[in-house]
Amino acid sequence: VPLSLAILLPVLAILAILERLMTGTPRFRFNVILTVVVAAIVAAAAASAGWSYSADLTWEKLPRTAMIAFLGIVLLAAMSGLERAQTHTLSKAFLFGIILTFALLTSERVIGEILIRTDLIDSGMNQFLNRFNRPLSVFAIMLWPAVAILANKRPVYGVAGVVLCLAVFATFQTGAAIAAVAFGAIIFVCVYIAPRVMAPLTAALLGISVLLAPTIDDVLPEPKELFEELDLPRSAYHRLLVWQFTGDRISERPLAGWGFNTSRAIPGGKDNLDASEVALPLHPHNAALQWRLELGVLGALLGAALFVVATVCAQRYGRNRMTQAAGSATVASAFCIAMLSFGAWQSWWLSSLFVIAGITVLACRNPDQPAGT
Repeated sequence: VPLSLAILLPVLAILAILERLMTGTPRFRFNVILTVVVAAIVAAAAASAGWSYSADLTWEKLPRTAMIAFLGIVLLAAMSGLERAQTHTLSKAFLFGIILTFALLTSERVIGEILIRTDLIDSGMNQFLNRFNRPLSVFAIMLWPAVAILANKRPVYGVAGVVLCLAVFATFQTGAAIAAVAFGAIIFVCVYIAPRVMAPLTAALLGISVLLAPTIDDVLPEPKELFEELDLPRSAYHRLLVWQFTGDRISERPLAGWGFNTSRAIPGGKDNLDASEVALPLHPHNAALQWRLELGVLGALLGAALFVVATVCAQRYGRNRMTQAAGSATVASAFCIAMLSFGAWQSWWLSSLFVIAGITVLACRNPDQPAGT
């Protein structure tokens, strides 16, 4: 299902354009700063082809990424231009969908054999649970627009939604999704209590974290030491090894990087660092490290700017403290998943983020906000 979001994004964007042509609504309200940051990331990716370690990989991925960025910005502009009645109708539809999805996930975990075929269940519980890594990661981020809608009705509904989500996620044993919801909850509470102080601090925290990501090896002990002393899962140990290897490669090309989408071709990336731990399996599983590895200092600055701008927009355009907090929590949860899982340029992942961003605009923005939001 998450992979199909790469199809859903263009469908939504095209429908928004057709609606405008046929009925005159929605209005397209582009956020200039966000558009500039996204365009700058695409431009930096294109420019890196000039020094890319593997120009073929760069040019292979670039057109698709540029198209996703364009369609995503169009979708955000369309959501920002919806009128009050349209916003209300679509918000109710989204809330119904998210509740239905949660019910299906819960049923699948308790009963089984509803969504996943029996032969997959028989092949092993780990394989069964792994099928839900992507969808639960997306759900962990998409939860917060739903919380915004529920909490505006009654705060207890929003709290109940977060608690239930954490309880069900725990049964799926998906660490990244649980961490995303927990981190989002912390940011939600902080921003709700003191939005004028905590929203800028959250933006600064996320931005600085992106910039300092390559220094993680200077702070943490050796992966082998952590693995043995803390009894970490083998997957966590592998992730630490990948990050250490990525940091070493960043130091070889610290300014310009190796080129957009070249992570899978980095020298030594296919070597085993331990028994079965490949040095760099396709990507670093950390967006900040991938931006710095492939696009150098400029990539890290633009990646940091993206999270800063998103957090500032959540605080500036949320219609009240509740929606400001939910918008900030959405960004925080997306940050958490981005720093632990998936490749930064995977089409389904980028499409998911734009779709969720559009839903967040739908749920949190004041429909009477002036143009440019």
